[in-house]
Amino acid sequence: FDRKSVYATLSTLHQQLNQVEIVVVDDGSPNPVHAASGIKLVRNAQNRGLAHSRNQGLEAAANDFVAFIDDDALPTPAWSQQLERAFLEGADIVGGKIAAEWVVKKPWWFNEFNESLLGVNQDTNNPLGCNFAVRKSFLGKHDLAFDERLGRKGADLRAGEETELFIHAREKGAKIVFNPNAIVLHILGAERARLSYLLRRVFAEGRTEGIRQLFRLHLGYRRKNLWRALKRRKWNALAAGLLEFPCYVAGGLWGRLFA
Repeated sequence: FDRKSVYATLSTLHQQLNQVEIVVVDDGSPNPVHAASGIKLVRNAQNRGLAHSRNQGLEAAANDFVAFIDDDALPTPAWSQQLERAFLEGADIVGGKIAAEWVVKKPWWFNEFNESLLGVNQDTNNPLGCNFAVRKSFLGKHDLAFDERLGRKGADLRAGEETELFIHAREKGAKIVFNPNAIVLHILGAERARLSYLLRRVFAEGRTEGIRQLFRLHLGYRRKNLWRALKRRKWNALAAGLLEFPCYVAGGLWGRLFA
């Protein structure tokens, strides 16, 4: 990535109520990140992808509780404190609240059924990649890591590497919790407000689920969401869902055939 917003993220991390170790993975940015003293910087000469970068950050972290945040997200002051509280109560993986912070007019198509595609969970409360934390020792004990077939890489909008990790961790007995008080604001600008971005993201989501062999299951979820939008007379959500559906199907077929 090459976003100056990373410096705002770093500033808010320095303002946490409890002291935190900060690890930055610069994944081949054209303009390298300049980190202040006290920040551990891992720099890739070329873009290796989000899943690879997450694995690098996990390896570089000295602490057992390791949180992940995007370079366009701002944690509230109590964010790390709230994540730590969940770990001290026995959690192995913790998800937090991600609220949308639009810096342009919110697009007509943005709704509770597709918010996760933009890294937001203010309605669904599902752990997402922009705001979650893991117990490093648990992952190490069970030889778990982020699947590098998934996750964004350059312009490729594939995702799902954190969800895949959550599934395998749960199979190993992980306690996964959601703490709505561990809050970050996800900054959403003009690029993500475009309908073309949404449709590309939906195609990539279908491709992700095709690779993960979960395409049929998630296609069923999409059908249910269309029915829910119709029953609740949420016409914008219904219109968006109808536009998304063929893109998801095309992506899913692509993922299954060319994974």
